[in-house]
Amino acid sequence: MHTDELLLRLAAVEDRMRRLQNEVDSIRSALHESDAVVPVEKPLLRTPAPEPFPPVRPPAPFPSVPPPAPRPPRVRREFDLAELLGAQALA
Repeated sequence: MHTDELLLRLAAVEDRMRRLQNEVDSIRSALHESDAVVPVEKPLLRTPAPEPFPPVRPPAPFPSVPPPAPRPPRVRREFDLAELLGAQALA
């Protein structure tokens, strides 16, 4: 990206942030004005919030997969290091 493109993007984001801040300020001032105009005499009764979702039952288990067949035991073989590495390697 070029510097000019980055500067343009930065200016656009700053402009959006400025507009959002103006909107937040206007909402706050409207809330303060509404508090001054309408005094609340009784405290508001709070009702418990309904469950957001009904209880969920656990899913049915998948059919079990038969265990894999046992492997035949490995045949242990003797090996000669001298034959594999050479007689000089062991000397």
